[in-house]
Amino acid sequence: MALKKDALNILGGKKMSTHSNPFLSRIVGSMLLAISTFLLCMISLSCNKDARKSPEESEVPLVRLLACPEKYENRFVSVCGYLHLEVETDAIYLSKEHYESEIGQNALYLWDDKINEKNFGQYNNQYVWIMGRFRSQYKGRPLALFPGMIYDVRSITPVFAHIEDEEPKK
Repeated sequence: MALKKDALNILGGKKMSTHSNPFLSRIVGSMLLAISTFLLCMISLSCNKDARKSPEESEVPLVRLLACPEKYENRFVSVCGYLHLEVETDAIYLSKEHYESEIGQNALYLWDDKINEKNFGQYNNQYVWIMGRFRSQYKGRPLALFPGMIYDVRSITPVFAHIEDEEPKK
């Protein structure tokens, strides 16, 4: 009981609730969505890990790629996220909500001049796995909106395709 009173005193005697504060409620919702997206990607990754991995490729959570870009500079990576394709802002985001909120710092630019020829448009506005080479050092617009980019894209696969392709265990 004393701990509860101390917490109330620190907060100025007011109870804090996410329900009474719409801003806090929105932040908590965003965090839960990002965490659930990350967990979905990790589950999908573990389901089909050996089938997709090549010797030169690293399966990297998008969060880790954003946090530690120097570890993956110019390496082939496979990342999971929400893909949105639009002229000069093709990108893979942590989640759909990050795209809708236009949070470019939580996304990687997708640079491939043959993106239309490769028919990647069919995966627009979906959660996908993207395999390509990562780069954090670049200059110019629209790249200045994002902390890094994926280029030399080898493949884009819907997240749920990995789960559906898996054979049932007997």
